[in-house]
Order: sequence, then C-alpha cells, then structure tokens
Amino acid sequence: MRTALIATMSALATLAAISIASAADNKAVKAPQPDVKATGAPPDAPYGGLTPKEHVAIPYQPCIDAKGWKNGKLVCDNRN
Repeated sequence: MRTALIATMSALATLAAISIASAADNKAVKAPQPDVKATGAPPDAPYGGLTPKEHVAIPYQPCIDAKGWKNGKLVCDNRN
C-alpha cells in the first residue's frame, strides 16, 4: 500500500512539473497588452508631442506633502 501511495504521489509531482515547464515554454501565448491611446505624436517626440514653447508654459508645482495615488495620479497637499 505504501509503494502505491509513493508511486501515485511521484506521478502527480512529475505531471505537475511537466505542466509547469510546458506553460513556461509556451511562446504562442502572449501577455495582455495595455490599452494605448493614440496621441497623434510619435512616441519619440520630445516633451510627449508638445512643442518646446508649450512645454515651458506648463507651470511647475512641486509636491510638498504626498498623500498617495488616486486614479493613477499623485495626490499632494500643498497647503502650508
């Protein structure tokens, strides 16, 4: 009885190892791609498609007290 149990456990371990190796080597399955929205500017454009004049016109506000992230943006508390 003990040998049957050991043989069954060994077979299950072997099948699991083969399954994991097969899944890791499967090149046909692609990772999900994020949704990318076209901006109209080439990805290598300086300043993300803005002209240098438009880029300089954006006011810079440093984050004094970071509270965390919300909807993919940093939430700051700049009250003094």
